[in-house]
Amino acid sequence: MLNEKIEFYGKTMSIKAISMEIGISRETLQKYYEETHNIYEAEKICRDILMQKSESLIDYNGEMLAIQTIAKKEGLKDAKTLKKYYEQTGDIYEAIKKCRNNKIEYNGEMLTMNAIATRTGLKCDTLRKYYEQTGDIYEAIKQCSALRKAMEDSKIEYNGEMLTLTEISRKAGPSKTSLKKYFLQTGDIYKAIEMYEQKQKEYEDLKIEYKGEKKISKNYC
Repeated sequence: MLNEKIEFYGKTMSIKAISMEIGISRETLQKYYEETHNIYEAEKICRDILMQKSESLIDYNGEMLAIQTIAKKEGLKDAKTLKKYYEQTGDIYEAIKKCRNNKIEYNGEMLTMNAIATRTGLKCDTLRKYYEQTGDIYEAIKQCSALRKAMEDSKIEYNGEMLTLTEISRKAGPSKTSLKKYFLQTGDIYKAIEMYEQKQKEYEDLKIEYKGEKKISKNYC
């Protein structure tokens, strides 16, 4: 089918030639042609995709770019926040400016959310969620800290028993810190233990034998 010649508006053409005329990848056109068995239907789907894509692109310094690409070019880590400000302002340059100025007063300093999260030992996404709900960074920290403490103090079902993270860490092997880290990421105690074991295996695999001992490679360090 890759070398098949198809009649397309009075011309006999290959899929590649038709895709170039439409302005889409050969793979995409091939996919929809195989699904529909109709080159004009496949063309319509492809043109709809191109239209949706072009509508989501933003004029940035003379280029039409996706919001993620603009965020990367500007050195902004949070494309979601950039998108939010762009939707609010309708101006990509104003949105970038708001992102750069998106600092909050915390203990007498103007800091980014990420910097505050790092100082308080909280997850940035969780802290941002509570800040957006409360509008008060200290209240957001208080609620985040309470959530973390409740999670640490609460009991989790593990192998038919209701145990704290400390008790599970003693039974399963991972340190409480590591177990808590992976549990917060996954929300599943078994997946948390699995992640820990996988990380340990990756670490062990990086070790090389040197004078009869297994040591971690300096390249890794």
